[in-house]
Amino acid sequence: MKNNGIFLVGPMGAGKSTVGKKLSVLLRLQFLDSDQILASKHNSTIADIFSIHGEAYFRDQERLLLHVLTQRQNAILATGGGCIMCKNTRITLANGGLVCYLRVSPLQQMQRILATGHRPTVPLNHLEQFKFFQKMYLERTILYESIAHISIDTDRLDVDTIAHMLVDIVKDYNASN
Repeated sequence: MKNNGIFLVGPMGAGKSTVGKKLSVLLRLQFLDSDQILASKHNSTIADIFSIHGEAYFRDQERLLLHVLTQRQNAILATGGGCIMCKNTRITLANGGLVCYLRVSPLQQMQRILATGHRPTVPLNHLEQFKFFQKMYLERTILYESIAHISIDTDRLDVDTIAHMLVDIVKDYNASN
């Protein structure tokens, strides 16, 4: 691989971690998950880091970690959904390797998240949840798109299909760069 790595970006529920694990097997590359690494580093959960230290602290720790992780050669990195909120992180990702935006609609995102359990920033009130995902989509989509080299709509695709699509895309990308 010619670039530093493959960075999977997108909102929570887009499939970054699941697709990243599968892609790492197919490409025989190391898989890294920034949320898992950050949680392990703090000997805590992401939800606890948010509730104890606040989102600003979490985003700062995430920014520092991503700066280190994007230096790894030949790795696949699943990023946290909100990492793109920091301009410096967007620049680091865009310049560090192949950025793959896994798109998901607000409705599909909500269904996936609610099926897997609560996330720290998602409202508990069911009436507010769709509004939350829709607002996040409207605020963040432009940021994901601004750094993405490629985008894949994940709504109607399974993990294997997405991973195999990415294998082909990565091979084409590396052949042309």
